[in-house]
Amino acid sequence: MILVQFGAYVFPTAGEVEDVPGAPSPGLLTDLAAGGAWDSLGGGKAPGRRRTLSKNFVIVGTTPALLATAVDLYLANLGKRDQLWARTYVGGDLRWQWARCVATQLHREPQHFLHQPAAMTFEVAEPGWNGEQHGVGWYLDDGKLLNDGLYLDDRNETILAAAGTASWSNDGNRVVKPTITLLNNSSATPAVSFTDIRIGISGFSEFLWAGELDEGETLVIDCATPAIKLNGSNAYADLSFTANHHIGDWLRLAAGANVVDISWSEVAGAGTGTRELRASARYWDGWE
Repeated sequence: MILVQFGAYVFPTAGEVEDVPGAPSPGLLTDLAAGGAWDSLGGGKAPGRRRTLSKNFVIVGTTPALLATAVDLYLANLGKRDQLWARTYVGGDLRWQWARCVATQLHREPQHFLHQPAAMTFEVAEPGWNGEQHGVGWYLDDGKLLNDGLYLDDRNETILAAAGTASWSNDGNRVVKPTITLLNNSSATPAVSFTDIRIGISGFSEFLWAGELDEGETLVIDCATPAIKLNGSNAYADLSFTANHHIGDWLRLAAGANVVDISWSEVAGAGTGTRELRASARYWDGWE
């Protein structure tokens, strides 16, 4: 990976050298009295710990005054938390993660009146890099988000009239935790409400939300934070995990294609009309 930018600061390319290690994985073995050891993760993958990345480069100025200005811009990054961007060696794909600049270093010698060797050190808490984003809205050329009433084939939105599946693909090489949005887009008289909503991946996870999702209401399930909100208000009280849930997270998407099962029941008293649940997921491809 080639580190290219931190927030609005674009790294100079002169003399650039990177130190970008992978996230270290903790040893979770426990010695047993009878000999041997117990692995608390079983067959699962160990989570990555925080890591330190660094970038060395040379700041260049055509005059001493311009060099001094460029050095001041560089020093202003110390202590900041922002997005750290990197480019792959092959293909040039952009990836990012949140990082904090924890150190800056200048090596000054008398001959450095038009150039200044420099280094930056970053700490990152995330286990890996974020790639392409899935489940985002469409934008016009001027960056304006289209009206919420327009649905333009968002590939991460699935429209269900009854229990079914959604296919959400993670094109990276590590698991990610999506934010799932459910919209009751039904139209019935009397109105229809959904309850006992189940979401899961067979063999791994399944959670149940036993509240009521009325027509026009939205349930947002953030599997990374984690958090669950009905129309912006906390909805934890109605959340539980079924006997089919076998992981520590709410729901995670493995590398590759993921088939997510979605089902629900209707609250008694609904009339005739259409039943429609819109399920969408927002996440970035995960990369080590």
